[in-house]
Amino acid sequence: MFNRFAAALHHAVEALAPQQTLLEDFNFHWKSITHYFINNKDDKKPVQESNIPSHLENMLALLTQEENQMEDNQTGPCMEHLLQHKILETLHTLGKADCPPGMKQVVLIFFTNLIGKIKQPLLPHINVYKPVHGLLKVCGNVRAAPTEREEMQFLLLVCAKLRQDPYLVNFFLELPKPTLKSKEPVSLSSSSSGNQPEFSLVDSLLNLAQSPDTRIAVKACEGLMLVASLPEKLAAQCITEYTQFCTLLAERLCTLYNALPLSMDPVDVDSVEAKWGLDVYSDAEDQNMFPGKRQLISLLSWFDYCDQIAQNAHPIVAKALAMSMKERFLVPIIEPLILQTSEVGILTSTAHLVKFLQMTTSIDLLEVFVYFILGRGTEQEVPGMTDHKLRQRLIARCDHLSDEIIIMSLKLFETLLKKPHEHIINNLVLRNLQTRVYIDRTALPPPPADNEGARTDDNNVDDIGVNDENEVHTNQVDENQTVDIQQVENETVDDDHIENQADDGSLVENQADDSSHFTCRRSSR
Repeated sequence: MFNRFAAALHHAVEALAPQQTLLEDFNFHWKSITHYFINNKDDKKPVQESNIPSHLENMLALLTQEENQMEDNQTGPCMEHLLQHKILETLHTLGKADCPPGMKQVVLIFFTNLIGKIKQPLLPHINVYKPVHGLLKVCGNVRAAPTEREEMQFLLLVCAKLRQDPYLVNFFLELPKPTLKSKEPVSLSSSSSGNQPEFSLVDSLLNLAQSPDTRIAVKACEGLMLVASLPEKLAAQCITEYTQFCTLLAERLCTLYNALPLSMDPVDVDSVEAKWGLDVYSDAEDQNMFPGKRQLISLLSWFDYCDQIAQNAHPIVAKALAMSMKERFLVPIIEPLILQTSEVGILTSTAHLVKFLQMTTSIDLLEVFVYFILGRGTEQEVPGMTDHKLRQRLIARCDHLSDEIIIMSLKLFETLLKKPHEHIINNLVLRNLQTRVYIDRTALPPPPADNEGARTDDNNVDDIGVNDENEVHTNQVDENQTVDIQQVENETVDDDHIENQADDGSLVENQADDSSHFTCRRSSR
C-alpha cells in the first residue's frame, strides 16, 4: 500500500514539476549510477538487483532521441557530455572489473547498442575508441563464459564498422612506441622482441573461435574473415606476424584430419559435400551414412573455410595462410601418407588429396598444392631424372598393379589439368616439347619493330633464315628473267634480218629454220 502511494506521489510531482531538458535527464541518470557505487558497499550484490541497467537504457534512449532532433553531422549536448566527461572510460573500468557481478554483461550491451544505433561516427573519437579497445581485450579471456553471447555481438559490430571504414583499424593496432633517440616512424619490422605489436580484436576472435558453443565459434570465424579481408597492409602484416591466426587455422585442419579413420572408400569421400556453418543433420535423415562421415564433413567444412579466407583476404594474409597449411598440414601429414606402401592407405590419402584439389578456389592455395604435388621443375626430363619424389611416385602409380590405384592416380592428374594454373601444363607437358619441332613457331607473335636489328632468340633466327632464303630466291628469279629478255631481243633482231634478206633463197631457208626454232622456244616459254 505504501509503495503504491509513493509511486502515485512521484508521478504527481513529475506532472507538476517543470519539464527538464534532455541533458538534465541524462545527467540525472548518470549521477544515479555513480551514487550507487558511492553509497553501496556490498560488492557481491548482482547488478540485476540494482537500477543500473535501467539507467543505462534511459541514457541510450536520450542519446538516440537527441540525434533524431539534431541535423546531420551535429553533436548534441548529451553526446558532448558523454565524450567530454569520459563516461565510456568509467563504464569500461567497471565492466573490466565486473563489479558488481554482471556489470561486464551490462556494459557490453550498452557499448553494442551505442555504436550500433547512433548514426554519426563515434569510433574516431579518442574517448570512444580507447574504451572500446580496452573492452576488446577482456573478450574471450574466459572460455565458456556466461557473457560469450554479448562478447560475440560486440566484436562482430566492431568488425562491421571496420569493414565500412577500413582506416579505423589503425586505432586498434598496438604498435611499439618510438623511443626518444629514434625519430623514425614506427614499423612492424623495427619492433623488438620485448615490445611487439598486438591486435587485440583478432586475439579475442581466435579465443571465441575455439568455444564449445558452435554458434559462437561460427560467428567468431565470420568476424575473422571480415578482419582478414581489410585492405590495410599494416593490419595484414600484424595478423600474419604477431597473431596465431595462420597457425591455429592450419593446426585445426591437422586435428580434424587426424580424427579420420585410416581407410575410407574413395566413392564415399567423393560423395561428401562441405557444410560450412550451422547445418544440422542426423543419422536418421542421412541414408548414405558410413564410418567417419561426420569427421570428414567437419574436415571439409574447415578446409572450405580456409579456402574462402585465402580467396577473399588481403594478399599478405592469403599467402601466409597458404604457406602455413603447406608447412603444417601438407608436408608433415599428407606427403608421408601418399608415399606409403600400403595400398589401402595410398587409396584413401589420394582420394582425400583429390577432394581437396576439387574444392580449392583460391589462387594462392592452388599454387601451394600445385608445387607440392609437381615440384618446381620446368627443364626437359631425361631418363633416370628424379626432380620431385612425390611427382614421380604419382606418375608411376598410373601403371600400378592395382586398378583402383591407377584410376585414383589418373583422377588426380585429371583434376590437376582442369585447374587454371600455367605451371601444371609446363611441368607435365610442355617441358618435354620446348626443344622439339612440335611447336609451330610461325604462329608466334612478331617481335617489336625497334628490336629487329638485334634479335637473338631462336624464333628470330629462324625468321632471319627464311628472309635470307627468300632474298636469294628472288635474286635468282630476277637473273633468269633478265636472261630471257635478252634472248627475246636477239630473236626479234634475227627476225628483222630474215625479212630484209628474203631475196636470197638459201639464206631465207636457213633463217626460216632458225626463226621457227626460236619461235618454238618462245612459245614453249
